[in-house]
Amino acid sequence: MRHVIRPFIHHFKWPIRVLAFAVHLMHQLAAFFAWAWMLVHMAATVAQAGLHANEIFETRVVAELVRDGMGYFASAGGLEWKKIMALAVVPAFLVALRNAWKAYEQVREWVHAHRDAAHTGPRPSP
Repeated sequence: MRHVIRPFIHHFKWPIRVLAFAVHLMHQLAAFFAWAWMLVHMAATVAQAGLHANEIFETRVVAELVRDGMGYFASAGGLEWKKIMALAVVPAFLVALRNAWKAYEQVREWVHAHRDAAHTGPRPSP
């Protein structure tokens, strides 16, 4: 089958590139309009909240949420919220250590590869 298609494959080079460009452009446009749509909805929600901010503060909804939220974290499983946050940092710290070790290994390999390449070249004559 390849020997049948091979003589004609060069004719498909530019149509495939044009099609790939059009698909990529449509994807980027769709992403742009999706982000714009989300931004419009977010801005509208924030504007609506801003228009009703006076009512929110008069009814003391924010203070009640803060009070209830702190009370929940204080009583959640008998642990304080500070301890919960400290425990949540441990996996992130371990991942950061692993990434640092991987980066160190990559830099070390790169240095050894370039050092070996520099030493294998022709030596200058004295």
